[in-house]
Amino acid sequence: LQRARINRPGMPSRADRLNIDWQPFALLLGEVDIEYLRGTGINVQSSPGSKPARNTPAGLPGRIDLPISVHIAEVRLNDVAWNGARHSLRLSTLDFSLTAGRKRIRIDRLEVHGPAVDLGGRLQVQPRGRWSVNADLSSRLRIAGYPEFAGHTQLHGALRGTIFLQQHLTAPFEGELEARASHLLGDLQVGGKLRIAKLDPHRIANAWPRLEAGAELAFSGSARRFAARGTVSLAGHGRVARTFGVDLDAGLQDALIRIHHLNVTMPGKPARLTLHGEMNAQAPYSA
Repeated sequence: LQRARINRPGMPSRADRLNIDWQPFALLLGEVDIEYLRGTGINVQSSPGSKPARNTPAGLPGRIDLPISVHIAEVRLNDVAWNGARHSLRLSTLDFSLTAGRKRIRIDRLEVHGPAVDLGGRLQVQPRGRWSVNADLSSRLRIAGYPEFAGHTQLHGALRGTIFLQQHLTAPFEGELEARASHLLGDLQVGGKLRIAKLDPHRIANAWPRLEAGAELAFSGSARRFAARGTVSLAGHGRVARTFGVDLDAGLQDALIRIHHLNVTMPGKPARLTLHGEMNAQAPYSA
């Protein structure tokens, strides 16, 4: 197929070229068996004025029941562009395999490459009930003006319950995040632990100071009100590190971070620094 178009209201799509190799006789066995689907010049346009129907409930459907099973050995799309009202996404390659039935949707091989991101791994979703999910992903993220971020993510749980996440960051510094998140489709609640072994802010941005920083923090709450407690270590270049106790109680409303209190202490020292205030989380930043 050449210059294929899908005129879906609010999200028209086109492809310069599509090639498909499939087994039509598999339909007699109740299956869709596609050997490969390859495309070039994929463009999806999300219209600024498009809105979901009022009668469409927010969140996940109760279940997705496919009338027949689907097996796609290879999907390979080159030069993919998605243009939204506020953001756009460009991918040089989207490559995956897919198996879908009534009980699960499984992507055994996923590779995504683009100017800003590289992603690879596997993903499985049970599209009914609690919507169980399991994923193992490696990623590299490139942001203009900053070094490349790289890490490995594992998650499991239920989208209609609690998701457990383990994130290992390998660049530009090493860090570990263990977190749980519940009520993903409503009032999001999170909790977990963050460990940063050795961080030099100057490696992230040249304008930031040269320091050796580390942290071990436990956090919990929601975006509206969250707390974090633990220790932070700081050392100037070539100096002995000092450890501080940190106790934070804060909240986020729109683009305003409200710090109810930030207590900083030094173990064994009879002193405490307490901060209160507000900070704008969007440019122009202010406090």
